[in-house]
Amino acid sequence: MQDSAHIPVSSSGYLYQMDFTIERIKLLADSSPDNLDLVAEFAFLYDREVKENREEPIKHLSNLLDFSFEKTGEFIATAVEVGYLVRNKKEWKISQKALRKLRL
Repeated sequence: MQDSAHIPVSSSGYLYQMDFTIERIKLLADSSPDNLDLVAEFAFLYDREVKENREEPIKHLSNLLDFSFEKTGEFIATAVEVGYLVRNKKEWKISQKALRKLRL
C-alpha cells in the first residue's frame, strides 16, 4: 500500500493535495529544515504560491501554516539548496527531484 502522504493526484485533486500537505506540515511543525520529506512538501506549496501569482509567497505560507516568517524562509532556502526548487527564467518552480521525492 502506498504511503498516504504521497498519493498522486490529478489537477482536479489539487485542493485535496494542498489541504493534505498543509496538515502534514502542521503535524511535523517541530521538525527542522533537515527533514527533506518536509522540505519537499514546502517546495510543493511554494510552487503553488508562485503559480497563483502571490506577491509574497513566503509571508502567505507563514500565515497559512501558522509558522514564523523566518522558519518558513528556512524551509524554502533549504528547498533551493537541495535542488527541490529551481529557477525557471523569472520564477522558482518545483523540481523533478522534489516531485520524485513526493512521488507525484
